[in-house]
Amino acid sequence: MPAYATAPALLFVACLMARGFAELDWDDVTEYAPAVVTALAMPLTFSIANGIAFGFIHLCRSQAALGTLCRGRPVDAGAGRPVRRQYAFF
Repeated sequence: MPAYATAPALLFVACLMARGFAELDWDDVTEYAPAVVTALAMPLTFSIANGIAFGFIHLCRSQAALGTLCRGRPVDAGAGRPVRRQYAFF
C-alpha cells in the first residue's frame, strides 16, 4: 500500500494521541517515555501497529529496569462491589 494512502490514518491517530499527552503524568518516566516512543515510532515506521508495538516493548523494558513491572493498578474500584471479569471471544 502506498504511503500517501496511509498518511491520513497516521495523522488522525497522531491527533488523538496528542490530546492524551495532556493527561500524562510527566513526573513518572515509566509513564511518559513509552507514550513518546509510540508517538515518534508511528510516523517513522509508517505503521500504527509498529508504533504501538515499540511503545509496549519500551513500557515493559522501562518498568522491568525500575522494578515496577509487577506493580498493578486497579482496573475498577467498584465501590465495594467485586470486579467482574468479562471475556470477549472473537
